[in-house]
Amino acid sequence: MVEGILYCYDYLGKIKGFNVGREVWEELKGLEKGLPRFLCGATMTDLGGKLCVVWECQGNGHEIEIWCAEIGVKKNSDGELWGQLGWFGKVLSVPKGSSIVNCSSVSL
Repeated sequence: MVEGILYCYDYLGKIKGFNVGREVWEELKGLEKGLPRFLCGATMTDLGGKLCVVWECQGNGHEIEIWCAEIGVKKNSDGELWGQLGWFGKVLSVPKGSSIVNCSSVSL
């Protein structure tokens, strides 16, 4: 959840947020270009008021790559959910057979 909106992604890799006022899931607009598709292994968390998405990609034959994206989210004047991609990129390589189980933001 980010600012009271629950986010998830669907089987096509599109990020959606639950609009409490309308009681429906709506696609997070503004991300059609720039964010790579992720179909499995993605998880999300609130990172200082922004949506943080972490997912797995196939690396070389012996590794899996962990990628991360930071997305600013807001409602426009019509109540539609919009996202602005701050950055994304590979953050870690792990041995093949590893997977993301959970995602939490922490402060050190």
